[in-house]
Parts: sequence; structure tokens; C-alpha cells
Amino acid sequence: MKKVDIVLFEANGKVEGVSPTVRQCGIKSLGLKALEAYLVNDGYSVEIIMQDEQTTKKLTKKILSLKPKIVGATATTCEIPVTAEIMRAIKDFDRKIVTVVGGYHVSAYPETIYPGYVQANGVDSSGISLLVLGEGEITLSEIAKKVIRDKDFFNMRYVDGVVSYYEDYQERMTKTRPRERIKNLDLLPRIKWTKKELASNKFNGMMYRPKEGYVSAVISERGRPFGCSFCSTQSTYGNYVATRSIKDLVDEIEFLIKEKEVNMFVDYSPTANRDHKRIHKFCQEVRRRGLQKKFSLYTLWRLQSPKGKFLVNEEIVADLSDAMYGLKIGFGIESLSKKDESLLEKNNSVKYIKQVSRWFDKHGALMRGFYMITPETDEKSIVGCETSEIISCFDDLRVTHLTPFPGTQFDNALNYRLLTKNWTNYNCEQPVIQSIRLSRSEEHTSELQSH
Repeated sequence: MKKVDIVLFEANGKVEGVSPTVRQCGIKSLGLKALEAYLVNDGYSVEIIMQDEQTTKKLTKKILSLKPKIVGATATTCEIPVTAEIMRAIKDFDRKIVTVVGGYHVSAYPETIYPGYVQANGVDSSGISLLVLGEGEITLSEIAKKVIRDKDFFNMRYVDGVVSYYEDYQERMTKTRPRERIKNLDLLPRIKWTKKELASNKFNGMMYRPKEGYVSAVISERGRPFGCSFCSTQSTYGNYVATRSIKDLVDEIEFLIKEKEVNMFVDYSPTANRDHKRIHKFCQEVRRRGLQKKFSLYTLWRLQSPKGKFLVNEEIVADLSDAMYGLKIGFGIESLSKKDESLLEKNNSVKYIKQVSRWFDKHGALMRGFYMITPETDEKSIVGCETSEIISCFDDLRVTHLTPFPGTQFDNALNYRLLTKNWTNYNCEQPVIQSIRLSRSEEHTSELQSH
């Protein structure tokens, strides 16, 4: 029977209907793949398991069959309850297995897990031994050294970026000093995708692609220069952004195109258009290597900075469209009214959105919109800030509900309007904050009409 040192997993509770998260990309977790690359480079055997369509019970059984010494997971807010359930089952089976959870939620607000999460939500999370705060590659590798090589689990105080929890002391939470950010992303081991993994990757939504081929995820930078008031990324990263060199990024893209038959890439960088010179250099390198029109690209941009500076111009749209076979960009357009703009601390000019849409149409690029219903949203803002013309600017539009991370300043300010504290509902697909301007029936009707 196969044995591994470390199992990494991501649970979604989909089969049981626990957290019906709708994702724009059905791609194996890029975070877990980055951890795998780093740990394998350090000499550990690693297996990644995605829950996908299998039951929680079957997923747990599969993890235990590999007899790991460490089980690690990444989890969003809505995935924490089912992740804790799996970890508890693992601990019940073998108390010696060290269980670790990371991700944006636990990184920014670990205090919501211990002991508050147990008390507030009625879910026993005692199966979790450690939390990893921030980037996990170096931290998890140091944990593995303590557990597997040194056999010294209880000496985590020398590992930066860790929250320790011991079930004998449920009121105690021990946090080490913050882990220093990884500044040179080029030094990280290259993620290795298998053909089986690539075959299971999917992109949900229209996209122009050159031919039959695979989808892969890449990341050109880490960090969040413009944090949203409702999100935890700013608390996790601050304003610091670490970038990969253009050479290293295009090296990876070229390898995946030529060796793995990939012809579409999803860049998970949160604000990939913040540096226009960098975009032009990327396009130049793509052409120089003969990769022009060999692949399609999807990524997220921001229309305007918090201070209202325009972050899109025709030149970058034209350059990328010329270099790519297909280009699709996702924009958050939730702040279309003055009240939402004030609430979210975010600018979006309707006039500017229309101009950007004309540039995209002119150069054959696609625009995707993400619109969040907020407590301030009314019927007029749902159809585009007093005009339905805004809807036609986008090739597809996803309507979601504003879902603040527990522990954020935004969450605390609207705590009195929360409809639920059950984290399984924090999936953006259903309201968790009571609307000020819409009745519940109007809220759901508007959502369906916008879809």
C-alpha cells in the first residue's frame, strides 16, 4: 500500500450540499500545488487530494489510506466547517497525525478559529493542530522537519508564522512571530502539473481558444496593492506585492505550451493591470519566443484605484489582444452607486466602464463582470446605476452577495445585520447580511433577473 509523508487536501462539502461554492475556474488548487513543489524539493513525499464530487467520508478514508504523518488543508470561510470535520475524523483515527490548516481566513483572523469558532458556530474544530499564517511553503516545510525528521512536534515555537492549539488547553492559543514574506518568487520551485491534473482542469465561461488543449493556472505576482474593505487579503499581505520576473513567468508558460499541450492560462494575480510597463514587457517576450496567438489568458483587473485613478487604457488591451489568441478579463463592478462606493471604499465610474467596454470590443477581448449585492444595493443600482446599458458592457456577468470575512472591520461594523453566523453559508451565493433597501423576495428576484 502506498504511503506518503504529507497529504494536502481541499474540501468543499459539495456532495452533502454543505457549501455550494460556484467557482470561475475548476482548477486544482494552485496554493496546494505550490506547497507540493516546495515540499517535494525538500525531499518529502506528497499527495494532493481534491474533494470534488466525492463524499466527505470517502475523502477522509482516502487520506487515511496513505498513512501520512502530516495532513494539511487550505480552506476558505465556507470550507472551514467541513475541513474541521475531516480533521476531527483523522484525529479520532490516529492522534499522532499532525493536522494543519492554512488559507486567507486563518491567516488574517486565526482568533476566529480558536476558541471563538468552536463557541460561535457549534462545530468542534479540535481536530486541527496548527494554523499556518500567510505564505505556507517555508512554514510547512519547517513543520515537516520538526514532525518527520526531528520528531519534535511540541517544539513549534521556533517556527515562524504558526498558531498552535493543543486540545488539553482549549482556551490557549500560541502564536509565533510573523513569517517574513517571500520576496523573490523566481526562487520558488516550479510547479509540476501532470497530464491527469491538467485534463481535469476546466474554465467555466466563454473563452476563445486556439484548439483543443489543456488549462493551467499560473501566478505572476503575490499580494494585494488595493485591498477591499470586506476582504482578508489586505490583512494577510498588506500593500506589499512580490512579482515574478517576466522571464521566469514566460519560461513556465512556454514549457506548458510545448511540453504539456496547454493553450489557456488563468493568472490568479488579483490586480494584474497595476503596472502597464510590465504588461507591455510580457507581450514583447511572448512575441520574441514565437508564442504569439498560441494561448489564451484570463485574469482579474481593477478598473480604478481607491483614489479613482484609471487603471485601464486602450494600449494594454490592444497589446495583450495582439499577443494572445483569446483575452478575457474579470472586473469587480459592485460600487456603481455613491452609497456602495462609500460602503466598499472603491470607485467605479459608469462612464469609464462603457469606455473600457468599447476598447475590449474593438480589439476582440472579452469582459467578465462580478457584481455584488450589498446592504446598500437597490433596484436601480442592480441594473447599472440608473441605466441598464451597463449590463451590455460585459460578455458574462456573475451576481453574488457581499460576504465579509469574519473578523474584518467590515464584518464587525455590520455584525448587527448578519442573517447567519453559520460559515457554510459564507459562499457568496446566498445573502448573509440583511439588505437595507431590498426585501428578501426582491433580493432573490433581482439576483435571478441579473443572471
